[in-house]
Amino acid sequence: MMSCFAPCSFVLLFGSVGPADDSIMTPRDVPPVVGTAIASGDEEALQIKLTCPRATWRVAGQAVPKSQWPELRVEVENDTRTLVLGGPGALAESRVVDLNGNDLSNGDILQRLHTDTPVLVSVSGKMVEPLYLQLTKPDALIILLGARDGVPAPTLLPSAVPRPTSSGVVPVMYDERPRWRSVLLRGDHHRPRGKLREVLGIGER
Repeated sequence: MMSCFAPCSFVLLFGSVGPADDSIMTPRDVPPVVGTAIASGDEEALQIKLTCPRATWRVAGQAVPKSQWPELRVEVENDTRTLVLGGPGALAESRVVDLNGNDLSNGDILQRLHTDTPVLVSVSGKMVEPLYLQLTKPDALIILLGARDGVPAPTLLPSAVPRPTSSGVVPVMYDERPRWRSVLLRGDHHRPRGKLREVLGIGER
């Protein structure tokens, strides 16, 4: 019995070592966002009204005392846009696909999205990676945003409220390109630290 134990143990250990399952590998793209979609039109050309909640967040509070530990403050507003599928256009249109990446026909889209229906939305326009699909229903639909509808659309992802830099400058998103403006008014640099934070609306840490 003892002479058999070592070889058997080796087989068991050796057999347990292998490459990781591709379905749970670390993704290389941002996760999809969740939204609702409703389609209208006909099989030649249709429109999809897509609504996605867009969240901005910031950390507010102090490390001590415990009653004032930092908390995550979140504001959510709906982003509603109309996607146009079909018809003339030089730019690639958005696509509606199933979990296997298969395109739905316009007829299927009209049937599946005849009422507001939860969907996953790829803000990069790429197929959603397997890791993000682990908990989806088998009949879930994915909208891959296209160039015609402004892909990539990183503003749909949760984002932090911009903080002022040491020079008192806050990054401002305009047309999805970062620009800068000063938030310090004349005399603001003379304000007490707490009052200045109140003016900037960034809360105490």
